[in-house]
Amino acid sequence: MPYEHIAALLISGGWGQLPDAPPDARGPISALLLGMQGARERRSGNLATSITLLDEALAQPDLPGSLHRFLLLHRAHALRVAGRYSAAADDYKLLWQAPGDFRNDAGYWLADYGSLQGQFDQALTDRHDPGPPRSGLR
Repeated sequence: MPYEHIAALLISGGWGQLPDAPPDARGPISALLLGMQGARERRSGNLATSITLLDEALAQPDLPGSLHRFLLLHRAHALRVAGRYSAAADDYKLLWQAPGDFRNDAGYWLADYGSLQGQFDQALTDRHDPGPPRSGLR
């Protein structure tokens, strides 16, 4: 399924029309399909399934950096909604400390997590000064 078709389905709200990844599929296309299914399950309230699918997606080989960050963001969201705030914060920290997509989203949710922990001043400081980007996350 071409990326353009997947994008059109998402824009039109056709989440349920995404094909299942073949069980033997490996790589970026499989990761994208698993990740989109994981995002759909999170929005449906099936958080354990969502996290499992996103973990599987992130374990796929040869992920481009932008796809890896996209999957990491959705896993962090699923973990946060499931009440696993510390694990979500770990993913958000990776995104916040890396250059590229979703950095601002991650900063917002890290500040929220810091506020929930009663670390108001630290949450504001971290939001404005993430430190130098780390090269570990593509």
